[in-house]
Amino acid sequence: MKRLVACLIGLVVITFGLFLPGLIPTSDNPAASTFEPTTITSYVADFDLAADGRLEVVETLTVDFPAPQPARHLPLLGSL
Repeated sequence: MKRLVACLIGLVVITFGLFLPGLIPTSDNPAASTFEPTTITSYVADFDLAADGRLEVVETLTVDFPAPQPARHLPLLGSL
């Protein structure tokens, strides 16, 4: 019985520790204060799985920019 209670308490502590960071609002979170006026109007993804297990993905996005935006650099990670 003591072992069951100890396991349950440990599970509650671990669960609380995992979800606590998401529950605390932070004012320095850039995602919370950033407004993006763009809208994705079309998204198409083509997946090609080769016989040897390679996966090729081509994503095509059409984005509506309602106002002139400064140039943005979107880094590409390359192949995984």
